[in-house]
Amino acid sequence: MSGLGAGESVGLNNNDSNALTVGANGAFAFASPVASGGTFKVTITAEPATRLCTVANGTGTVGAAPVTNVEVACVVATVGTVPATGGTFQADAAGIAVQAPPRASLATQTIKVARISAPAGLPTGFRALGQAVNVAIDKPDLLNAPLKVAIQYSVPPTDARYQVGVVHYNTTTGRYEPVTMLGHDPATRTVLVESRSFSPFAVVEAAPDLLPESHKVTGYSIAANGWNLPNFGNEFAPGGNCLGMAAYANWFFGNRPRTDLLNGKFSTVGTPTSPAELLITRAHLAQSQYWGVKSDTYLSELGGAEVGRLMKVFLRLFDQPLVALMGDANGPQHAGVIYGYNASGFLLYDVNFQNTEQTIPFNGTTFGTYAFGGTSYSRFSFVALPSLGRVEDFEALTTEALAGFTTSAQIAIDAPVANQQIASRSTELRGRITGLDASAQLIAYVRGIPQLLPTTAGAFKADIPIGAGPNTIVLVTGDRVVQKSNWARNSATRVVKVTGLMPPTRLLATLTWDQDRSDIDLYVTEPAPGGQSVWWSNKLTTPNNLVLDIDQRVGFGPEHASLNASGTPLGVALPGLYRIRVHYFGNPVGAPLIPVTGAVAILTNEGRPEKKFATKAFTISSANGTNTAPAATGPDWVDIGTVDLTTGVITLNE
Repeated sequence: MSGLGAGESVGLNNNDSNALTVGANGAFAFASPVASGGTFKVTITAEPATRLCTVANGTGTVGAAPVTNVEVACVVATVGTVPATGGTFQADAAGIAVQAPPRASLATQTIKVARISAPAGLPTGFRALGQAVNVAIDKPDLLNAPLKVAIQYSVPPTDARYQVGVVHYNTTTGRYEPVTMLGHDPATRTVLVESRSFSPFAVVEAAPDLLPESHKVTGYSIAANGWNLPNFGNEFAPGGNCLGMAAYANWFFGNRPRTDLLNGKFSTVGTPTSPAELLITRAHLAQSQYWGVKSDTYLSELGGAEVGRLMKVFLRLFDQPLVALMGDANGPQHAGVIYGYNASGFLLYDVNFQNTEQTIPFNGTTFGTYAFGGTSYSRFSFVALPSLGRVEDFEALTTEALAGFTTSAQIAIDAPVANQQIASRSTELRGRITGLDASAQLIAYVRGIPQLLPTTAGAFKADIPIGAGPNTIVLVTGDRVVQKSNWARNSATRVVKVTGLMPPTRLLATLTWDQDRSDIDLYVTEPAPGGQSVWWSNKLTTPNNLVLDIDQRVGFGPEHASLNASGTPLGVALPGLYRIRVHYFGNPVGAPLIPVTGAVAILTNEGRPEKKFATKAFTISSANGTNTAPAATGPDWVDIGTVDLTTGVITLNE
């Protein structure tokens, strides 16, 4: 133990038990020994309020003699907070800052930051550019999406040939791993990364010009390490379940024994949902908020040349696959697994196809176009596992899957039934939950949009929105799931698929919120000069057939505005910007005013290859039942964003 001040102590566990409190620097020993041949894992359970402590050499196997090289080092940290509504903690004047997008966390996070020496074990080929930066948060289980970390490095790169990147030291596995880098300013020597796992980050350099001309991750095969079914789920989220499938497949290859193959590991046969499909649904659900907080421009922040070089460096020096992100100017639309490169580009496992190698074109400086099924992508990036989920999350999901997801039997859906055809833009969702206590909550994800459902004596009944074509409805229930991250560990999950027979839309906006006894209203206003609005009052339909399909007055939503792309009534897509807003009307008589958190999901060009999707979270604490005109302003209003139907571009407000 090192770095403790007078009167300070650190709490430790070995193998998640055998608790020990160390109150002085120097040697320490656990009371219960581990037999030779047994494994050990030393973790920190408590540390001083103003210090940040890390474990080195904390995992391994006991040999013929006591293990004596476990090191716990504590350093003085800068401490701050970022609220659930979003914000930035500027840790020091030298450029370290931690930024939380709105609703990335379900609660205020206390953050500790300290500069430390880079832990040992940096893969051959990397050189650290100065000290590492250690970051810790106090509520990792309440983190829905990655936080952004700005790091200023002190040592310049060797020369212009060398690629700057960031790696993360995973204290659970004792290994370094790549980190998603969003930006790099060589002039100020500042990098911007994102992560949902926190421990030391090291800014490094490597020489891509010295890499071999081609490389394929050792031992990787789509037939063995890919899924034994193609992407499914359709409109559960843009691209179906692609991000969940790619992220889990990537983790499985890097963290399970190489003899343990994903293909065929989980059965694709089952009623009503197979273990493999339920696993994929849960894996994607755990990542679903990742799409919602992404910047519309993040794919191009680094530039194609730097993104491509960095992917090559990570693939070769870590010899591990990466999750590929594909999209256009509006952000990510699809995901897959990159597992190598050659002179033509990057080798891709596209989860939409089984056992088929694809290629993302890259000539060393620019990306080409990757296309399939009438959809094409021209901008590419990657996301590393620390951004998508902690090792503990995927381990726990695997344990649930191997046990057969036994809790899913706690949900019964009476309506709608599987494969039902629905001709309206909403339908009644009805059923029962059993075996859970009074604190159990129920969330319905309809085409990826979450909606809290009220329950009475275990029964639930609520209207849910339905879109044109395939709709996947995912129900998740458990103890206070709304107060937990979208990981929803050990929750009961049920899936039902239906088909909407109504015409597809040019514009579809859906509002949901988290308080039952509250009236939140959706407003959509057409472009100037006409600028007519749909809202709850006397303009539910404009002359151009922009329609407010659903208006809810007592909580949770949804409220639903649409503009048909075909059929009757045919909507008229006007040039200019459609404005989307939310208003807090009030609560029923006698009900207290409660701050409300919600989200608006926006979809353009439904069911077409050029579709775009975005979500915007909000929190609103003021209500006013008289300040309801579409052009009104005040603390009871939130501006969500604008939509240009000519280009399909969705712009969300900060």
